[in-house]
Amino acid sequence: KRQPVAAVGESIEIVAEYGPLTVSAEGRMLADAFLGDSVRVANLATDTVVQGILIAPGKVRAGGRK
Repeated sequence: KRQPVAAVGESIEIVAEYGPLTVSAEGRMLADAFLGDSVRVANLATDTVVQGILIAPGKVRAGGRK
């Protein structure tokens, strides 16, 4: 059985890219996930839940534009 790349409760970095600007915040996983999965994470800086994509171990891309 495959093990998830990120697990519930794990600390992660939430990143949002706006052109050349990258904004990051500390977050916490709300579900187990594999790379490329759509995930919900708690943004610890704003105490909100955001949706993003798990792009690397410990890193979720949320919002922003390419």
